[in-house]
Amino acid sequence: MTKIYQYIKLFASDKAGVVAILFAMSIPMILGAAGVGIDLAKAYNVKRHLSRSIDAAALAGATSELKGDPLKEFIKEFVIVNFDNVGDAELLKENIDVNITDETSISISATATSLNTIMPFFNKDTVTVGSFAKVVKNKKVEVVLALDNTASMNSNNNIKALRDASINFTNTLFDFSGTTDRVKVGVVPYSANVNPGKYIQPYLIDPLIPYTDDVESGDWMGCVIEPYSTDLSDSVNTPLKPFRFCRDDDDNVVCKKFGSSKNKRNYNCPQEPILPLTSKKGDVVDTLNSMNTAGSTNGTLSSIGMLWAYRTISPAFPFKEGSPYGDKNWLKVVVLMTDGKQNFHPGTYNAYGFNTGPDNTKLLDDRLEDICKIMKSKKIDIYTITFGSGINASTKKIYEDCASDKTQYLDAPSKADLDDAFQDIAARIANTYLAE
Repeated sequence: MTKIYQYIKLFASDKAGVVAILFAMSIPMILGAAGVGIDLAKAYNVKRHLSRSIDAAALAGATSELKGDPLKEFIKEFVIVNFDNVGDAELLKENIDVNITDETSISISATATSLNTIMPFFNKDTVTVGSFAKVVKNKKVEVVLALDNTASMNSNNNIKALRDASINFTNTLFDFSGTTDRVKVGVVPYSANVNPGKYIQPYLIDPLIPYTDDVESGDWMGCVIEPYSTDLSDSVNTPLKPFRFCRDDDDNVVCKKFGSSKNKRNYNCPQEPILPLTSKKGDVVDTLNSMNTAGSTNGTLSSIGMLWAYRTISPAFPFKEGSPYGDKNWLKVVVLMTDGKQNFHPGTYNAYGFNTGPDNTKLLDDRLEDICKIMKSKKIDIYTITFGSGINASTKKIYEDCASDKTQYLDAPSKADLDDAFQDIAARIANTYLAE
């Protein structure tokens, strides 16, 4: 009896072959999981292709001169031709649905089937996917470009890369619109200051001050000293002091450390003034082509650039070209681009005047954060771009937070990336015509 018990115990403790048995039992589950992954990936690819097809059809319909049933048939045929079966996918032509509302809104829905590879072993031959697009034809767009023109942009001729990328952006936007009355673009070049130009002259403490567009001149070139108390407003309600680099109210030099060669009154003032919103593409391209760097490499004030972008796109003074806030026919967009962190070190002079105190860089970052929040509360859509390979993570986070959405922050380490970023944004703005 004892020997029988020992044999039973030995048999129970013998684990040889157990793994093989368990593996054999799990094969159906492993194949099922793999099959789901493979077939869902195929279905996702079909859905993406279907979405692109109906997006393209919706935009084609929006620019077509056809109306009513002929327009519907044109759009359906456009979907069919552009879908062009992907692998084993099949467009369900009978399910293409086109709705047109008052000739201003076009909506399209469509479905397609993706033939499974593994799942037929589990009695699932196909996956059906669907997509929907809507075009609102009467949408119009206002865009302001706030572009970093600091001296650091001289490195590797980056300023030319910025000119080229922003001009390509402008061409894409105007070409998409098909008509100039649907797009307005403004440009705000910034460095340690912004040049509002003649527009701001009536708001100066001395509005009769001589104006010049010559950076070498001793006359006023358009930049101003920004009162800290009002630098969150989209309008100018307080008389402003004209900007005189490193000079006090009596025109005495207060920061000689910069050297006599740089102690000119218009140093750190961008030579290219703000271009207010305009539907003339040629004026925008001319302004972008004329951008040159200004000031020192320690003079980046994105907060001031963003402030004047806010003022440029607003309907308030001194710029009145912006549509009213809340106008459903207009989309308001600001693109802020920089090649580095903000700085306001002791002994430097910028749009806030002469910094005699501690390092006030955090002040600038806080102001940028505040301005971005206010703009987003006014339904202004914000995109941000950081340009260059040496930008640290904390700086990137500041601009990511400024954007309306994390996906609307783009990092561009190279010149090619910069052009891609601007083209990406132009495409996204264009796709705001795709309301859903």
